[in-house]
Amino acid sequence: MIEILDIHAHHKSLRAVNSLSFRDGITIPHDGYAYSAGIHPWDSAGVSAHALDALAGIAAAPNVVAIGEAGLDKLRGAALNVQEKLFVRQAEIAESVGKPLIIHCVRAYSEIIAVKKAMRPQSAWIVHGFRGKRELALQLVSHGFMLSLGEYFNEDVAYSLPQESLLAETDESLKPIEDIIARIASARHADYACVKEIIAGNMLKLFNKSLPLS
Repeated sequence: MIEILDIHAHHKSLRAVNSLSFRDGITIPHDGYAYSAGIHPWDSAGVSAHALDALAGIAAAPNVVAIGEAGLDKLRGAALNVQEKLFVRQAEIAESVGKPLIIHCVRAYSEIIAVKKAMRPQSAWIVHGFRGKRELALQLVSHGFMLSLGEYFNEDVAYSLPQESLLAETDESLKPIEDIIARIASARHADYACVKEIIAGNMLKLFNKSLPLS
């Protein structure tokens, strides 16, 4: 059995949820890999209704296990109000299929929190690649977010996160996910095996054992 520990990867792996940026015409391979599909905020300008309809159409595919990365970015992409409409629509799609939403957020955490409070989603919302400070991390956790830590993270955050809120990712890094988990374990002053078990357990809870493991 292949154990999937990596919630967000841009280098295709059987051991990860592989991120696909969804645009007109994209197809999801049926190859035994797990995928997330979404429209990145950097690609938010000029997104057609057809693209959103197509995303909604593939969201229920068995190997599309999450929606995203979606989100808000105040440094890049379309105007924030355009990004927010796109983000809300993708959050609605995630909710309609009961799958987690993987979030890219740059300098827009208050807006993301406000959307979550308004929508009251049942599906998990995961902030990927979190690099912020402990206070912001705990604020997000208090609103029900999960946080994924990648190659670069604040050690105070890794130490302070409740175990039920903790995930790990490679994103664009070439480091193995085990190396990243080992660094998280060191920051938490915990055994590697213990932290790996926590992350594996959180993945199973997120996906209700529906990941395409082989």
